[in-house]
Amino acid sequence: MKIYDIYDEDNSLDIGVLLYHEKSKSFMIELRSELDEWTAPLLFASFVKKEIYTIPRDASLMWVRERVIPIGRQNIGSILSTHKLKEYDEMKFLELAQGRCSQDGLCIRKIDEFPEFVAERDAHNLVDCTALAGDFLLCFFKDKTVKKNIPFRHFGFTGSK
Repeated sequence: MKIYDIYDEDNSLDIGVLLYHEKSKSFMIELRSELDEWTAPLLFASFVKKEIYTIPRDASLMWVRERVIPIGRQNIGSILSTHKLKEYDEMKFLELAQGRCSQDGLCIRKIDEFPEFVAERDAHNLVDCTALAGDFLLCFFKDKTVKKNIPFRHFGFTGSK
C-alpha cells in the first residue's frame, strides 16, 4: 500500500490522506474531520457536509482521474513513451504530477505510515455484514463490536422487495 498526504498549498492546510492499494489498483481517501464543506475539496463537500470523512472508492477514483491525463487523450502512446511507461497507469501519472492540477492548490506527498487519525478511524471500520429477517443487518466491526438491527435504509438500501 502507498500512502500520500493530501495538502492544500494555497491555504497551508492538511486535507487528508490518499491510500493506494497496489494489488487491486484502488484508491481510498480519508479526509480530516476538521474540514467543513468550505475547506474540503469541492468534489467531497457533500460528503463532509454529512460528516462522512472516509470517501468511497468510486469518489476517490473520480478525484484521482480529475488530476491525471485521461486514458483517451490524443497521442496517449507518445505520452506513455515520453514517461517510459508500458501501459496507462493512473497512479504513475498522479505521482509524476505530484497530484497537482490547474483547478486548485492541492498536491500529494508520499508518507511512510498512517497518520494517527487514519489509524484510529481504521480501528472502527466495518469488517462484515449479514442480512437478517425483516430487512435488517448484523454488522461486525474491527474493534470487535457488533451492531444488530440496523435497517437497510441506514445504508441507503430500500430492502429486498
